[in-house]
Amino acid sequence: MLRFILHTIAACLLLAACTSEEPQTFTPQKEKTVLMYIIADNSLSQYSMRDVNRIKENLGNNIDNANFLIMIDREGDTPELLCLHKDKDGDIMESIVARFEEQNIADMDFLKSTLEEVKKRFPADKYSLDIWSHGMSWIPDNIPFYAPDSKWIGQDGNNYLNIDLLADAIEQSGMRFDYILFDACLMSSIETLYELRNAADRIIASPIEIWSYSFPYERIADMMCDSENRAADIAGQYAAYYDGESEYRTGAVTVIDCAGLETLAAEAAKLFEGTAVKAEDIMTADIQRYDRYTYEIMYDMKEYYVQAAEICGKDIAPFLEQLDKTIVYRYSTDRFANIIIDTDNTCGIGTYIPVAGYSLWNDYYATLDWFKAVSRLPFI
Repeated sequence: MLRFILHTIAACLLLAACTSEEPQTFTPQKEKTVLMYIIADNSLSQYSMRDVNRIKENLGNNIDNANFLIMIDREGDTPELLCLHKDKDGDIMESIVARFEEQNIADMDFLKSTLEEVKKRFPADKYSLDIWSHGMSWIPDNIPFYAPDSKWIGQDGNNYLNIDLLADAIEQSGMRFDYILFDACLMSSIETLYELRNAADRIIASPIEIWSYSFPYERIADMMCDSENRAADIAGQYAAYYDGESEYRTGAVTVIDCAGLETLAAEAAKLFEGTAVKAEDIMTADIQRYDRYTYEIMYDMKEYYVQAAEICGKDIAPFLEQLDKTIVYRYSTDRFANIIIDTDNTCGIGTYIPVAGYSLWNDYYATLDWFKAVSRLPFI
């Protein structure tokens, strides 16, 4: 297998064939290309190859019609792009497609170039993306605060990828995914989902933290390669694992239909038209909270907007109807660590309720598409 050392991602990726000793420029068109983007140059490094191995051990016949690519960067190692494929005996093999100098793969330009090259070198009818790392919803980088184990979106050493830059990288690459799977904490937030509404048909994410065991790849590896959109089935396997068979028995997952997000934003905006919500009117103690941090990050969107509609004297029914259409699948255990979750009244999508004192957060929050679309979000 030929291995190439690349000095910059800006240079064209030199890709070696996944099934040949000789380098090829392109692979044949397939039904599906899966890209698993593992940003593990952080405290999760020890778990990254465990998940790669779980996938290798449980790929089935769907890999015959798919490319399964893994971009991985671990502590003490340099980034590599891997390809999983069957050998002549039907065993799953791992080939190194490309190696890179040590660099930050939680970088918009690196990600964009990777996506462009994957699309060009591994063409397929459909594409899926699995982002595996720490996650912190929409919260921007370089704004310190206390948190149990730092969890941001895509941590590579001391570098992080903001959600708006993730969306920009995908848009500029020209790719669209049948689903994006976030194997990262706290990514089922309306701010994150709305920012990525044009990047995928569906998004799989959790409103709470994800245990280090992550998604049960031994159950979903072959589903990920299916030409059909198996987002709801993948989420269902996550729910089944954490519901009863895991020693942790705690988890939550939501699947969102991105096609409904703009209509949802329009209905949310109507709730605030011609009204002003006073800070003292927002009773956050009565709204489900999903995070465990000192600063408030994630409240349940449904419970928040129900309360806001009541304060504003608006009919919440159209919003709830659209929310129900937008959520394809939702599951949660009744607790996570010390958090009790009201599974009957919550929706599995979180939201930030702006706090006037969080000025650095709020300046960035005001640049996000959800804030712009809803426009009259109150500050407490």
